[in-house]
Parts: sequence; structure tokens; C-alpha cells
Amino acid sequence: MVLQYFLIAFIGSIVASANSLTGQALTNRPIVLGTIVGLILGDPVQGTIIGATLELSYMGVMVIGIASALNMTVVSLLGTTYALVTGQGAELAVTLAVPCSLLMTLVGNTYSFVRIWLTRFALSAAREGNIKKFERWHWFLWGINIVINSLVYFLALYIGADAVQMLVDAAPEFIINGLKAGTTLVPAMGFAMLLNLCWSKEVGAFYFIGFVLSIYAGLDNVAIAILGGAFAVIAFFFIKDEDKEETASSSEAPVKQERLLSKKALRRIHWRSYTLEASFNVENFQGFGFAYMMIPAIEELYSDPEDRKEALVRHCEFFNTTPTIVTLITGIACAMEEEKAKGTGMTGAAISNVKVALMGPAAGIGDAIFWGSYRIICTSIACQMGIEGNLLAPIVFLVLFNIPNVLIHWYGLVKTYEVGNDFIKKMYESNVMDKVTLCCSIMGMTMVGAMTASLVSITTPLTLQIGETTFVLQELFDSIMPGMLSLIAVFVLSGVLKKQVSVMKVMIILMCIGIAGSFIGIL
Repeated sequence: MVLQYFLIAFIGSIVASANSLTGQALTNRPIVLGTIVGLILGDPVQGTIIGATLELSYMGVMVIGIASALNMTVVSLLGTTYALVTGQGAELAVTLAVPCSLLMTLVGNTYSFVRIWLTRFALSAAREGNIKKFERWHWFLWGINIVINSLVYFLALYIGADAVQMLVDAAPEFIINGLKAGTTLVPAMGFAMLLNLCWSKEVGAFYFIGFVLSIYAGLDNVAIAILGGAFAVIAFFFIKDEDKEETASSSEAPVKQERLLSKKALRRIHWRSYTLEASFNVENFQGFGFAYMMIPAIEELYSDPEDRKEALVRHCEFFNTTPTIVTLITGIACAMEEEKAKGTGMTGAAISNVKVALMGPAAGIGDAIFWGSYRIICTSIACQMGIEGNLLAPIVFLVLFNIPNVLIHWYGLVKTYEVGNDFIKKMYESNVMDKVTLCCSIMGMTMVGAMTASLVSITTPLTLQIGETTFVLQELFDSIMPGMLSLIAVFVLSGVLKKQVSVMKVMIILMCIGIAGSFIGIL
């Protein structure tokens, strides 16, 4: 069984990690991994049935950013293996989902510090302008995940389900709860970094508008994205355009601009776009992946090494959106980089602002369509086959889900690059780029506020006894403003990060706060 455990751990980890190389093709879902475990253990039919059962049991689990209720890879690999080896069926796999996920949480939180340290080398390569070195680090960060995860999965399988349960049970409750609490603080750090990136006095108020719309009105991110777009449109038409007459005269004889990016470069960007999350980390999320994707454009557009270095570092900034539709943003970014390379007056700050403005609405729409709706449809069809033991179930699932995934990755890139290039040229001819940048910032800040409300959840069980009356502090905070602790945490962390405190130190502090807070009962 040792060899089989090794194969499950190693092959399973590779297949699950392939999710980061395929634009989130969902190779890490139970319906896929369950069948693989069954094939290795010699019972693919039962593995498919267990995988489909787990998929149905946890159909609602969505991975958005770094927020996830359960580690679905762990649930699939360990749960299915334990169930098949013991002969107890899918019920055991479902039962072990939580302790197996907690085990990975303990390991993952420890490894996250190492990963932050490793990202320093990738960022250093970008700052040196060493593109080849940066590319190697992008792939190394993906590969090291396979090594670490394979080792953890193998050890967990080797020591057995009972030992995993005992290990989790043996850990002091306040440690487990503290790590959970610390993990809920980590998204606040991500949004604090994003806030520092795009905050300005002109658009800061829209952050609170997005937050309030989510907390008080209960609107989802798609609805708030629409409202944010409406705010941007209103602002655009209310801002006076002083150069309108000059614009009209200059646009009478439009000249078709030659594209600078070759088809070869676009194809390279397209293939690289699938690896957006290969170097995902809690410091800049998909930032390194976006920079890796943009390298073909950077190499073709800029001949000066300093310009290349500046562009590479710029795209290493915090970025996070739904991988399926990332090329809708990439095409615009390529068009803007092209205008900058032509010397039209495009600035790096404008490129960053537009990326920030677009990634929130894109994530809201992408998550709602692909995670919240289309995935459920594909899952329902495939799981019906899987429950019956049909080995085609995982194939049907992957094919159905990834047809639009592949189409959007290519056509989204090409069309937004073509439209973006002409659109940006016209904006510069009409001298309205500043207006557009401001409006994009409005939309972006609105979405950052909304996502803070929906993805950062910090609460306290603390009570206060005054006389014979017991006050639940969380209820008191909610009466003042729901989500107040989350909002405070984001702004406190924003201030800390502005003081150039390293992200690794902040992560350690957050975990210590979580454990200490759980121990004394305030978190």
C-alpha cells in the first residue's frame, strides 16, 4: 500500500495543482480526483461514486481569492482513499472532510510563511529586470507546492485516518480556533494592500459606498459592480471636458494605427494566461502570474531594459480576479502598454489604475457566472453519471466546464486588445484619459469596498457583564455598523503596511493575534 499511497499523493497533487496551470479548469474537484484515486487503488467505479458523492455534498464550496470553507483537494484525495481502503464507502469520506481540511490548514498556515519568503526572490528578479530568472521563480513557486503537498498527503495516508483524527483532536482547541481566526484576518491584509494601491482622496468615499451597499443593502458583487459602473458613467459626464472642440477637429480624419504586438506574442500571452495562479501567494495574490503573462508584450514593446524592468515590476502589483476571464483585462493592459511604448503620454499609474478598476467587476461577474451558476450546471450533469459509477463523469465535467473557459481565454484577449487599442487612442486624441482613469478608480474603489464586506469576516464572541446585564459585544458592534471589525482591521493593516512592515511579519502577527485572541476568548 505504501507505493499506492505515494502514487495517490504525488499524482493527485500534480492533477490538483494543474488547476493553477489551466485557468482554473477545476481539476482539483472531488469528481475528478475521486476517479484517479479509484484507478490507483484498483476500484475506479467506487472511486467515481465516492468522488461524485463528495462533489454533491460540497457543491456549494467556492474558492474566491483565498477564502474557502474546505480544502477540496484534501477532502478528495484523503477522504476517498480512506473510504476505499476501509471499505466504508462515501459516508466515511464525507465525515473525514473537516479533520482532513484542518490538518492541511495547520500545515498550510506554516508553509505560507515560507512561500512569502520565497516570493521575495521572484520580486527581486523583477526589480533587477531579469525576466528569465523571474520566469523560473514563477514555475518554482508552482513546483514547490507539489512537493510540499505530496509529502503532507503521503504522510497523512501513511499514518491513517484514525491518526489524522487523533492529531487534530490532540491539538489544543484554542490553537485550532486561533489558526482559524488568524486565517480570517489574512484576507483583510490582502484588501489593505489593495487599498494602499488605489486609494486617493478623490475616490476614497466610494470604498465606503461599496461597503455599505454590501452590508446594509445586501447586494451581491455583480449588482454593486453595475452600480459602480453607473457611478463612473455619471462622474464621466459631469466632469467638464475643456478640450472638446480640439477633440472634434482632431477626430475628423482618424488614422488607423498599426498594431505593435505580433500574433506570436498574443498566442504566448494566451497560453501564459492559463498559469495565472501558478505562483499565487498571500502577498500579491495573482500578481506574479499576471506579470508572467505580460512578458511577451513587454519584450516586444520595449527595447530599453529600464522600460522592461519598470513594466515587469508594475505588473507584479496586487492582482486578483476570476482566472477564466482574466484575458478581458489582459487585452486592455496590452493596449495601454502599447500606447505607453509609443510615447503618447500613457503613464504606468494609469495602467495600474485601470487594472485595479477592472479586476473587481470582472471577479464579481466571473464568480457569479462560472462558479455560482455554470459550475453547478456542469456538476449536476456529471454527478448524475458519477453516482451510477460511469467513468466518463469526470471527463464530461471537465469538457463541459472548460469549453467556454478556452474560448474566453483566446477571444477575450484578442478582442479586448483590438478594441482597447483603438479606444485608448481615441481617449488620448480627445484628452479624456484622466477622466477615464478617475472613473475606473471610482468603479474599482466601489468594488474593493464591496469585496471587503463580503470576503472579510471578523467577529468576536466576547461578552461584557455590567451588573446583572450581559452585553454581547458583537451585537453591540453590529448595532453601530455591521462589519465594523472587518473595516477597522483593513484600515489598521493598511496603516501598518504603509510603514513598510514586511508582509511576513504581518502574517506572523495575525496568526499570533488569532491564537492569543482565541485563548483569551476575544476571537
